[in-house]
Amino acid sequence: MKNDNIMTLNLRRLNVCDLKLALTGLIWDMKKEMNSDPECSEYRKTVVLPASIKKWEKLKAEISKQFKEQDAE
Repeated sequence: MKNDNIMTLNLRRLNVCDLKLALTGLIWDMKKEMNSDPECSEYRKTVVLPASIKKWEKLKAEISKQFKEQDAE
């Protein structure tokens, strides 16, 4: 399977809610590290963490979008 193919996962709604909650916690922890951890390197603060946060926020937004679409049915 290629990376741009659509993949179907069979998860219960509650599992997807747990996944969304876990992503929220992950994003929050990364932002907290970026803004308040004195041992966090400047490279990590300006390159690594923002790139990771962007990736996780994009995934979370896609989950939210699909929830809205399926709830409308």
